[in-house]
Amino acid sequence: MQGKNDESMIRQKFQALEWVLDERLRRLVAAAEAEAIGYGGPSMVSRATGVSRRGIRIGTEELKEKLVVPTVGGKKRIRREGGGRKKMIGVPR
Repeated sequence: MQGKNDESMIRQKFQALEWVLDERLRRLVAAAEAEAIGYGGPSMVSRATGVSRRGIRIGTEELKEKLVVPTVGGKKRIRREGGGRKKMIGVPR
């Protein structure tokens, strides 16, 4: 069984890398960490990093299939233009 010490080590790693990880890399690193831990890894990594278990599962699938996300329109983007949550500016309440 893993202890709180392991969880704090994972948290420290992510805090050190936080500034360079985009959402895709964050998911892949979390998945790799969870796979290295084994049983209970996704839950522990999720608690330590804030990446959802679903995100870790998706990252695990991407690692297994070695999926490469192509750049959109030649730009280094994670999502297509217009993707993601819409802004609340100008939305009537």
